Amino acid sequence: MCVDRQNNVYLILPGNLDSSLSIMRGRRDQDYGVFETVWTGEGFGGEPLVDVQRLEGSEMLSVFTRTEAKTRSIVVLDFILKLAS
Repeated sequence: MCVDRQNNVYLILPGNLDSSLSIMRGRRDQDYGVFETVWTGEGFGGEPLVDVQRLEGSEMLSVFTRTEAKTRSIVVLDFILKLAS
């Protein structure tokens, strides 16, 4: 879980029964009442990590994880957040 500069909450969730990875957002202007899926990908494993310092200083959400391919790789997924003014 992490929070952007506008106090929106993000959940980075690995799949329980598959190799999916999902990012969900709860918006501050909606009182965090509804979380929406903003991205889902397949082929990932392990527990993802977030670069919190980068998120606090920019509009970039960086997720550090690994792939589930035959030869596993460490990857960083970068997402540019579109923040309202």
